[in-house]
Amino acid sequence: DANATGTLGQNFLTWLWCFSEVKGGVVDIDSDQYAAMIEGPLTFFLEGGGAHVAVLRNGAPVLSTEAKTALLSGKKLLRAQVVVSRNKEQWSAGFDANEFVFRSLKIPRAGDLDQISWFQQRMISMDRFMKAFIGYFDEFIKLRADKKKWKPVQKEIHKWVSERVGKK
Repeated sequence: DANATGTLGQNFLTWLWCFSEVKGGVVDIDSDQYAAMIEGPLTFFLEGGGAHVAVLRNGAPVLSTEAKTALLSGKKLLRAQVVVSRNKEQWSAGFDANEFVFRSLKIPRAGDLDQISWFQQRMISMDRFMKAFIGYFDEFIKLRADKKKWKPVQKEIHKWVSERVGKK
């Protein structure tokens, strides 16, 4: 909306959080179904008056009153853990939205394999994660680039923020 701020990365990460909670975070990518969710620690950012950065860690920051307050004040996610799963595989990555980089990536265990097979399995796993992450970003861009599609998404995000339950 007219008051929206934040970088494309911040808007994407905040949308992904909403998408994961409101719609289950499920997308189909290359005939596979992936699910995503956001975990803490969470770093929020908003340029302007007052505190620019808010960091929430320990406990369950995604469920906290502080997270709801940060969102209500217009802050967007700057950094968070993004968890993506497919079948029994799960990846977890620390994502920096401004730089659009991963600060860490935990991939599914490759199992007891010889060194070459182990390395190949890890590369395949990282490729799957990247395809999934890019798939989520593509989904966001398709919505964001179309004003008719983006308007209802904005309303959904506003509703999600205002109706979030914050636990103490």
